[in-house]
Amino acid sequence: MDLAVLLILVGLHTAPPGTAPGPSWHGDAQDIINRKCLTCHRDGGVGPFPLETYKDVTKRSRMIAEVVSSGLMPPWHATPTPEGQESPWQNDQSLTAREKDVLLAWLTSDQPLGDPSAAPASPTFRSEWSIGTPDLVFDFGDPIAVPAEGTMPYVYRTTEMDVTTDSWVSAWEVLPSDPSVVHHVLVFLLDADSDARPSDTRGFFAAYVPGLGSRVYQPGQAKQLPAGSRLLFQVHYTPNGKAATDQTRVGIRLAEEPPEHEVYAVGIADRRLSIPPGAAAHEEGTSLTVPRAVHVLSVMPHMHLRGAAFQAELEAPDGTRRTLLEVPNYDFNWQLSYQFKDPPLVQRGETLHITGTFDNSEANPANPDPGRRVRWGRQTEDEMLICYVEYVRASLGDRIRQPGR
Repeated sequence: MDLAVLLILVGLHTAPPGTAPGPSWHGDAQDIINRKCLTCHRDGGVGPFPLETYKDVTKRSRMIAEVVSSGLMPPWHATPTPEGQESPWQNDQSLTAREKDVLLAWLTSDQPLGDPSAAPASPTFRSEWSIGTPDLVFDFGDPIAVPAEGTMPYVYRTTEMDVTTDSWVSAWEVLPSDPSVVHHVLVFLLDADSDARPSDTRGFFAAYVPGLGSRVYQPGQAKQLPAGSRLLFQVHYTPNGKAATDQTRVGIRLAEEPPEHEVYAVGIADRRLSIPPGAAAHEEGTSLTVPRAVHVLSVMPHMHLRGAAFQAELEAPDGTRRTLLEVPNYDFNWQLSYQFKDPPLVQRGETLHITGTFDNSEANPANPDPGRRVRWGRQTEDEMLICYVEYVRASLGDRIRQPGR
C-alpha cells in the first residue's frame, strides 16, 4: 500500500516539506462544526440530517462547502461583525472569516482526520427542553389536525393556567409536536376576564418561528406571569403534502425571586404596505418615538416571502442616527431574534425607525405572484412588516446586570 494512503487511513496528516500542515478534522473542523452546526444538525435536532461524526460531514462535504461559501449556513443574517471585533450579539451563530476559511480549506481538501488526541470534547444537549426542566408546562388541549394540502386559517386556542399568585418567568420554550407543519406560534397572556384576541403587533409572551423557539433571560431579568392569567395560542399551520396532527406545548421556568428588571415586549408594525407589482427593491417603513428610557434586549424583524432586507435605526432629537440592527439578507425561513450581549440604552424622545425592503420581482424565486400589488395580510402570500422588541425600563440604573459582572 502506498505510504501516503496508509498515513491518511490511520488519521495522520502530512504536508509537503517546508509548508505548514493544513486543517484537520480533529484539530480544526470538528470544533467549528460542534459549536456552529450541532445545535440543529444532531439526533433530535431540527436540522434535516445530523453532522455529529466525521462520516456525517464528509458524505455531505460538497453541499456543506457550498452553503458555507454562500453564507446560507449557519443561518445568521445581521451585518457581519468586522474581523477582530467582538460580536454584539449574544446568540451569534455566524462563522468568523477565519472559521470560514479553515472549514472551507478542510472541506475542499482530502479531509484528513488528524490527531485523535486533539479532538474537542463532544457537546451535550438536553433531550427535550433546551431551557432545562420547566416548572410549568401547558398545551392547547386536543391535538389539531393539519390536512395534507390547502391553506389553514390561523388557529386560536385558550388555555387556563391556574396560576394563583403573581410569578416571574426566567425562561420559556415553545415546542410543537410536529414542527414540519408549524410555521409559527405566538403565545399571548390574557387577563382572567378577557376573551379578546390580541393584535399580531402586541408583544408576545413566548414564540416559535423558524430560528427561534426559546428564551433564557439574563440574571436580574424576568417576565411577569400575573395570577389568574391565561394563555392564548395563535398557531399558523402550513400543510406540506402529508396529513399531520400537532399539539404544541409551552414550558416555563420560574425565577426564584422578583427580578431587578421586568421584561416587556412590543411589536412595531407598518400595516399600510403597498408593494407594486414587479418591484425589485421597494421600501416600506414606520417609526415610533420612545416614551421612556429603556434598554433593548432583542430585536426580531418579521416579513414574508418578499422580504429582502431590514433595518432598525434610532434617531436622536438632534437628528443624529445610529443603527440598532441591519439585516442585509432577510430570510423568511430563518426569522431570527437578535439578542444583545450588552443591551443598548435608548433615551426618552429617541425615534425608532424600521425599514423593510421587499423584492416583488420575477427574480425572487420565492415570490408567489410578481404581478400582484401586495398589501398587509396574515397568509404567507401576503406581506407583513413587524419589528418585535424586548426591553427593560432603564429607571433602575444605566446598565443591565450582566452574567459574571
